[in-house]
Amino acid sequence: MHDSTTSMDIVMYQGKGGSMSLDGRNVKLFNNLFENKTAAKTKAPLAGNMMWLVNGREFVSGNYFLGDSTGYVVFQLNGKEYVNLINAQGNSFFKGQIKQ
Repeated sequence: MHDSTTSMDIVMYQGKGGSMSLDGRNVKLFNNLFENKTAAKTKAPLAGNMMWLVNGREFVSGNYFLGDSTGYVVFQLNGKEYVNLINAQGNSFFKGQIKQ
């Protein structure tokens, strides 16, 4: 996912909501907010949805959840569920985007 996606759409459900779209190298920079590490699901509230695209076509999408210091994203790929860690910097970024 880090190397193959060319754009990304993010929808925020918390607060007043919102969305953002990224493309090109901004996607590569943004993907640094995620770790290629499995995270445990918690009772963190659903914060939004993300979709990674390759040349305008959906590659994978999933929901993300924000905790106190880190978060996680849950997505399905080839019939298997993955739960990846959103690092502290990513969690802080997403929380900063919540409009009250």
